[in-house]
Amino acid sequence: MNPQALVDALPGQILTVDNVTSARKVYAAAQTNAAVIAAVAGRRIVVVGCDAMCDDDNTNDTAVLIGFHATVTPTASDVVLTHPGVPAGSGVMKIMGAGKPIEVGGVGVPLLITSGDPGGTLEILVTYFLS
Repeated sequence: MNPQALVDALPGQILTVDNVTSARKVYAAAQTNAAVIAAVAGRRIVVVGCDAMCDDDNTNDTAVLIGFHATVTPTASDVVLTHPGVPAGSGVMKIMGAGKPIEVGGVGVPLLITSGDPGGTLEILVTYFLS
């Protein structure tokens, strides 16, 4: 399946795919280029939703950067979600709009995270499908 062709075919409609799933990760320390979703050979990860939530008891505002790259979390293109410092008890989320996914990774490319130390826990939830 060509994800861009699928997106282009559905302008203004909610994307409907039967294999949409979610991945949840909880981190209690800083992360550097850690896989949120591991690469799948011959497949693309298509992200349709992503959120980062910090526990109310965290002692630090937590920087979060999530994106597609083979080895290093990107800072410019292929970024799925970013925030300079999510406060304790707060969060940031991004969902698809106008029937278009947030980001489509390259073939066999993982979704990575780099984040600060939350001084508690940082929860990441990614809703996606493989194409």
